[in-house]
Amino acid sequence: PIKGRDERQYADGLEALKQMVLARACPEHPEDQRTALISKIFEDSADLDYVCQMSGGHVRTLLSLLFRCMQQSDLPFDHQCLENVIQRRRGELTRAIDSDEWQVLQRVVQQKSVKGENDYHLLLRSLFVYEYQDTEGSWFDINPILRGAMPGT
Repeated sequence: PIKGRDERQYADGLEALKQMVLARACPEHPEDQRTALISKIFEDSADLDYVCQMSGGHVRTLLSLLFRCMQQSDLPFDHQCLENVIQRRRGELTRAIDSDEWQVLQRVVQQKSVKGENDYHLLLRSLFVYEYQDTEGSWFDINPILRGAMPGT
């Protein structure tokens, strides 16, 4: 996870995702040298943090966002490229959500839980919600890409 149920960032989780991106982008460089190469991938190093945060810590989502950037732009990626990709993905997700599901998603944001097996399978399979584990057990949160599309936000 890149954050806890209390919304505080987990620096270790974020760093692990960043290192994974750098290892895939620069496999020929030793790990201790990869951070210096961020500018070859992103115009602004803060964009690596941003795309990792928008992935919610979900590796497949992160790699999908980066792949979409590669289809749209050459390296280094600028912030607008990331925003375009995230907006496009947000649109894809929101088109699949009906009004009842928005209400369920709102409850997930507030309660960090999912009630019922049907909601559980629908929300996780669709990547509307991610499940995390901590010392207290399972907890859930909305896909960060959807946060900007939540009704009332």
